[in-house]
Amino acid sequence: MTSEIKADKWSPASGTAGTIGDSGDTFTIPSGVTLTNAGTMTGVPASAISSGTIATARLGSGTASSSTILYGDQTYKTAPSGGLIRVGGGESGGSAVSVASVSFDNVFTTTYDNYFITLFSQCVTNNSNTYFRLRASGTDITASNYMWVSGTNASVSGTSASSGQSGNSGASNFQLGQWGGNTAYGNYHNIWLYNPLPQSTDTGHGDFPYIVGNKSSYTSDNYQTHQTFGGILAQGTGGDGLTFYEGEGNVVRYTINIYGMVQS
Repeated sequence: MTSEIKADKWSPASGTAGTIGDSGDTFTIPSGVTLTNAGTMTGVPASAISSGTIATARLGSGTASSSTILYGDQTYKTAPSGGLIRVGGGESGGSAVSVASVSFDNVFTTTYDNYFITLFSQCVTNNSNTYFRLRASGTDITASNYMWVSGTNASVSGTSASSGQSGNSGASNFQLGQWGGNTAYGNYHNIWLYNPLPQSTDTGHGDFPYIVGNKSSYTSDNYQTHQTFGGILAQGTGGDGLTFYEGEGNVVRYTINIYGMVQS
């Protein structure tokens, strides 16, 4: 049996408190019905909100925008900033891989002019050097316009043993250092990359892409090396991504983090 009550107003029979239904009852609000509240509602759990989104203005005071965040005191404040913002990277994980090269696309944008990259790369072959290229629209830039130079200091058992330098003025890649590490230890690199985008995209800077960095490795003949390197891609067609690979065989392990340098 279905019954219907029609009334313009419900009020408590006595006093100022009333109850609708009993525990376990369900009241259905049909689609299209609007409940207008001009008073105060209490006891509504957040779990009861099962669809839609809550307007940002209802979450806290202040102005919600793409440059503010909501703090624990329920106020919107300017988002904290740091000198480096991670924009990409990855790692091979705990298991060894065997890949000819590793690439990352769309990591360089007009948001940042300069980037800092940390790279660990381990090769299947002893004393292999690591190489680095820029990529444009998913394709490596392989033109022989890379110029680089490297200097090395090496020691064994705490005694100065050797030093050297090398370079190339018409290469198809950047060589990250002069001597490679052994298969057990790999190579560790810190790379500063400046102006990687094409001049037509990064119109505020006419410089070619260039790198400055350092490298640490332990060679198969027991030399601990510290190396510095620098280079320039002598063409205005830079790229939005990068590739790294080993010169003497496949990459078996790697970890790379790419950070944009905040302009401040």
